Amino acid sequence: MLSMTDHDMFRRAYSRTSLLRR
Repeated sequence: MLSMTDHDMFRRAYSRTSLLRR
């Protein structure tokens, strides 16, 4: 499983990408 830090970073990056893609 991904570490908490990795997950948080991934979530942040995904959130930004989602907004941009939107």
